[in-house]
Amino acid sequence: MAVIALNSPKGGVAKTTLAILLAAECAHRGYSVALLDADPNQHAALFGERSTVENLTFQPDITDATVIKAIRRAAEAFDLVFIDLPGATTTLNLKALQLSDFVILPCQTSRPDVRDAMRGIQQIVEAGDLKGLPGDETIPYTILWTRIPFHFESKAARSIREAISQTGARTMSSVLHERSVYKEMHINSEVPRQIDESSAATKEVSVLTDELLETLYKMREQADVA
Repeated sequence: MAVIALNSPKGGVAKTTLAILLAAECAHRGYSVALLDADPNQHAALFGERSTVENLTFQPDITDATVIKAIRRAAEAFDLVFIDLPGATTTLNLKALQLSDFVILPCQTSRPDVRDAMRGIQQIVEAGDLKGLPGDETIPYTILWTRIPFHFESKAARSIREAISQTGARTMSSVLHERSVYKEMHINSEVPRQIDESSAATKEVSVLTDELLETLYKMREQADVA
C-alpha cells in the first residue's frame, strides 16, 4: 500500500517514537506492517525484541548497502512499511527517500529544529529530482510537530508553527504532545494502547494515524485518476 519514511537531519525529535507509535497503531487496525530500523542507534529494533504487537514485524540493521533491497522486499510483503532513518543527512537517507511514497518530518517548535526541518525538505526535493519527478513535483511529505507541551505552549512556539504554515511547507493538523508514557514505552516495549486503550495518549496516536491513513488514501485516489 505505501512506504512511509520518518526522516530528520537531527536526532532528538521523537522520530523513532513516532515510527513505533504509527506502525503499531496501523498494525492494530489489521494492516500487515514492517518497521525497518535504519537508524544506527537501533532503538526501534530494541523495542521490537520484546514487542508483542500483532501484525508488526521489526527489521533491524538496515544499512546503506542493504536499504534498497530491504525496502523493495518489504513493500512486496507488507501492506505498510515504515522506515526509521538516521538522524542525519546520509546517502542511506537519500536512497530510502527515493523509494518512499510519503515522508514524515518530525519537528519540535524551536528555530534550530525548524531550520533542520527545512534541510530535510530540501533533501526530499533532491531525492525527487534523482527519482526523475517532473517539474516542481516532489515526493509527498509533511512536517509533524512533536514534543508539544501538554498544558502550555509558549507564544514563541505558536508563532513558529504559524510562520511555517504560511511558508507553504506542508504540516499535519495533529501533533504529538510531550507525555511520559512515550518515554516509558521504550522501557517496557509497550505502546500506550497496550497499557490503556482509553488513555489520552492512545487517542492522540489514533488521531495521528487517522490523518496519515486519510492522506495515503487520497494520494492513491489521485494516482488512480491520473
